[in-house]
Amino acid sequence: MVGLHPAVGNSCDQGAANRTRSRQVLRLPASAASLCPELVQSEPCLTNTTCFLYQYRATDWSTCQLSGHAVCGRGFRTRLLDCFRSDGKLFEAGVCQQLGLPNEWKLSESCEVSCPVSCLLSDWSPWTECSHSCGNEGQTTRSRRVLHPAEEEGRPCPGQLLQTRSCPIRPCYSWLLSPWSQCTVEGADCGEGMRRRSLSCVVQWATGSSTLSTQPVADRLCGDRVLRHSQQEMELPCFVPCPGDCHLTEWSSWSSCQLTCLEGRSFETTGRQARSRAVIIQVLENQDSCPRQVFQTQPCTGGRCYDFHWRTGGWRDNAREVWCQRSDGLNVTGGCFSQNSPTTVRYCHPPCTKPFSRCTP
Repeated sequence: MVGLHPAVGNSCDQGAANRTRSRQVLRLPASAASLCPELVQSEPCLTNTTCFLYQYRATDWSTCQLSGHAVCGRGFRTRLLDCFRSDGKLFEAGVCQQLGLPNEWKLSESCEVSCPVSCLLSDWSPWTECSHSCGNEGQTTRSRRVLHPAEEEGRPCPGQLLQTRSCPIRPCYSWLLSPWSQCTVEGADCGEGMRRRSLSCVVQWATGSSTLSTQPVADRLCGDRVLRHSQQEMELPCFVPCPGDCHLTEWSSWSSCQLTCLEGRSFETTGRQARSRAVIIQVLENQDSCPRQVFQTQPCTGGRCYDFHWRTGGWRDNAREVWCQRSDGLNVTGGCFSQNSPTTVRYCHPPCTKPFSRCTP
């Protein structure tokens, strides 16, 4: 009688409910009365009990194998094939081959090991011009860039792609204007006079605290670095008031340019700006002949609209401060409508005439 391979077990046919086996009569008994036992047996198919399913299973690929002593380039890699049974047992691939299972697995293929590539950098650029033409704070720089980054085990790129160094220290020469002198009147104590200032060549050096110290040097060292100022810029007419005269202070700075606005919008392109100077009365008897304050205005461009609102302080002894404030937070004179000004003093209604009494809110 012929049977199946005992170590493998019986293979299940897909979709079959039963499996059978048969045998042949090799020799008849001498007595015809003795009948041979059954020649065919059948039993139901039970996966992993009476029959098993088989399939090919491949291992992982091996590492890429190179020829000779090569460390990179083209090579090949391989893998093995096993026969896997449905109960988890592995057999040699020949078992699945005996069962006639189709095999489409590829067990060898070409591969490539990347060769290491080191970082490739450009040449250093030329040094730039010095950031300062003189002094000790000048710096110059140069740079380079990465042409090709490193690959695999190649030499990595350095972190420094920019270099900086100090420039040679050179003295800084420049023309320096002195402050205006006091107003002096030639041959008199008051009247029309002149204020003067001088122009000198100085050298600047940075001290340890990073502040500049200046020292006068010969004018030829400054040369034509800065054109000399005209005589009008070196002398300024002034006036020393005589006893009994009205003395005016210096002009204030010009105010910001302001437009005439209506509800935050302006319909003009040219604005106005103002400046003023105060009057100092030296003799009280002459106060009626002196102006209270002098104003000047001039046209300007680039103005903006402002809103003006009255602001008030707290009441103190039935009096309070009242002022006009511009929308940018600046307290100004003018701008607010005088007819809308809040009261600065309050009175009792009806009048309070009792001694040591005052109005309440």
